Amino acid sequence: MQKFLAAGVATLALFAVAGSAAAVDVVNRDDQMHEIIIDDQAGTTQGIVEILPGETLENISDTCELTIGESDAVAVAGDQVAMIVNGALQIEQK
Repeated sequence: MQKFLAAGVATLALFAVAGSAAAVDVVNRDDQMHEIIIDDQAGTTQGIVEILPGETLENISDTCELTIGESDAVAVAGDQVAMIVNGALQIEQK
């Protein structure tokens, strides 16, 4: 029984590490703070976050849409990084 539990814990740990490796990061390359709206795939707002100049927010979501100000939402997923440059989102691969 203990071997089974240990194997289960090891498997969960592996999924946790694998899951965090495929989550979206946001990097603010601007010299001002921005407010980011994070929506799920259904368009429901999951959070509003402030990101400071030069700050990086790691592993915010596996799949989501990000909006800054009055701009259109940008879909991001997995191993992507959303860079804020001149007040706009640019998507890059990690």
